[in-house]
Amino acid sequence: MPQTNFIYCPLCATALIEKEIHQVRRSCCPECHYIYYPQPNLVVLAVIEHEGKLLLLKRNIEPAKGLWNFCGGYIEFGESPQVAVIREAKEEANIDIQIDKLIGIYGGEGGSNIVAAFQAQLPSHQLPNLAIQLEEASELGFFAWEELPTLAFPVHYEILRDWKAQQHA
Repeated sequence: MPQTNFIYCPLCATALIEKEIHQVRRSCCPECHYIYYPQPNLVVLAVIEHEGKLLLLKRNIEPAKGLWNFCGGYIEFGESPQVAVIREAKEEANIDIQIDKLIGIYGGEGGSNIVAAFQAQLPSHQLPNLAIQLEEASELGFFAWEELPTLAFPVHYEILRDWKAQQHA
């Protein structure tokens, strides 16, 4: 069964039914013929390095509250991924980062998010600005590769693998 937040058609308010369209079960309106096509959320994150250590945030929200992740979040309508990741770092850690490059694009296998991961640097002059934004994080920390805590999402391990491979390339 398709995952939808709609019970009723968003166009005409008729109760949606399940129907197979192009070999995929979809929520459809029998009245106006609206078809619900689920779309993934677009997420950005930054692998931020400073003096050989990675900046991580301890999540203060669900899902995965209490586990660690990178600065990141959803792309707003009209925003580029680069602008979004810079904004997220500012919102979550009060820092202005410098993007080096795209590490990769991840997700899609049954998940609801597509993640664009960027490698970024924290300029030394930004270090005094580093501050926890309690709405989302309970702690901030810098971790060496061998000290990394448990990360919140499996995709973070894929990103770290690719980031490390690119460092040695």
